[in-house]
Amino acid sequence: MAKKCQEGNVEVSRLTDEISDILKQVEDLGDAERSRKNNDIKGMINYYNGLTDKIEDRRVRINNFSLQILAVSLAALVVMITSDKLKTDSDMELIMFGGAIVILVTFVISSLCTSFLFIRQGSFRYPFLKMKGLGTNQWKWFYYGNEEVQKINRNAIWPAEEAGKTHIPYLKGLKYFVESYKAESPKEEIRNNIQQLYLLQVHNYYKNKFYLQLTKVWEICLKFVILVIVAAAIVFMASAWIESKSTGRSKKEHNRTKVESKLESRPSEASVCVPIYVMRGFEI
Repeated sequence: MAKKCQEGNVEVSRLTDEISDILKQVEDLGDAERSRKNNDIKGMINYYNGLTDKIEDRRVRINNFSLQILAVSLAALVVMITSDKLKTDSDMELIMFGGAIVILVTFVISSLCTSFLFIRQGSFRYPFLKMKGLGTNQWKWFYYGNEEVQKINRNAIWPAEEAGKTHIPYLKGLKYFVESYKAESPKEEIRNNIQQLYLLQVHNYYKNKFYLQLTKVWEICLKFVILVIVAAAIVFMASAWIESKSTGRSKKEHNRTKVESKLESRPSEASVCVPIYVMRGFEI
């Protein structure tokens, strides 16, 4: 484990040096070329920000949909379990009742999984954000690049009133921000912007994967529900076929028994003829 960690650190150091050399080459471009690339980078930054907002909106809609399904499914489960009007006397009614319960439970589990994933994704922190140098957000783009901003008290329940936790870190952060803006040269600007552009690309990658994770939950849920419906339909049709066969056989047995009982109740031909002949012989 220690060996792998050491090898990883060596690889990180090597890649950092290579990227720094490439960025130095970008900084040394001519003024016109550097300005053109810088404007293009700023346009791409706006593009990725808009794209990320759209994906985030989809994630929120999926979570809202899951919460609505959870509420409806739980209410339907309570009604089905506690209601006295639902009949489960026959096999067919029992199959329909059991299938509905399984589907509702599947919806509840899928909704809970989606909401849990959504919350976990929201609290996920990228491991490279506080990487020194290349990995961190730059001072001009996000608060991770300004250590003073991160010292401001953020307790929403018991907010701090001391200047050391509010005004002082705020003003120190502003001082650092203004000084950095003043000292930023065109070379440093393109370096900062290109790192931020790449960070937004990675951020967009994470958001897309998070969105696909949420949709995967409902894809599995839908496939399972279809499987339950198909299985219930097959069992239902098989039960109906067996019941119809059993009913037809019972009717045939009943009709046969009825005919036999009628035949037994009728006097035989011999028993009818003998008295006639006897009577005729007596008359003669």
